[in-house]
Amino acid sequence: MSDPLDVSGGSGPSGPLDVSGGSGPSDPLRLFGQFVGSWDVESSLAGAGEWHFAWILGGTAIQDVISPVGAPPEQQGTTVRAYDPGAGLWHVFYTCPQDGEFVLLTGRAEGERIVQLGHDLAGPSRRLRWTFSDIEPASFRWTGEVSTDGGATWRLTHEMRAKRRT
Repeated sequence: MSDPLDVSGGSGPSGPLDVSGGSGPSDPLRLFGQFVGSWDVESSLAGAGEWHFAWILGGTAIQDVISPVGAPPEQQGTTVRAYDPGAGLWHVFYTCPQDGEFVLLTGRAEGERIVQLGHDLAGPSRRLRWTFSDIEPASFRWTGEVSTDGGATWRLTHEMRAKRRT
């Protein structure tokens, strides 16, 4: 699959998309900026896939596109993550319209993990927790969990392991 974000023309904060490392390591934008580039993923739900991350909006946000290998564009999902310096957190929006998925979360670092909490269109009674963990320069683990009791207990619904391609 060709890169759905067409990152080949990225030119940093002045261009529409950028796959360079972006900000310095202490900059809050590095939390998700470390994932900029292309990744091969193995998903517990969809098997082999691709995950592409790029800077957008002048280097102030990150967009990713994820899909099973060979999937048509309408079966791809996309996430936009924008940092809110006043609140000290990330606002996260994921959608895969064909599947009826529209998810709103907030994210922040928790130790060596990145935890995103929120809900989907099913409403606030169905809480979601998406976590990036085991983060290394060339790999990471992502898990999706659901809670129907206000976050008292969580059920694992999806796991992905990613290896950096570029």
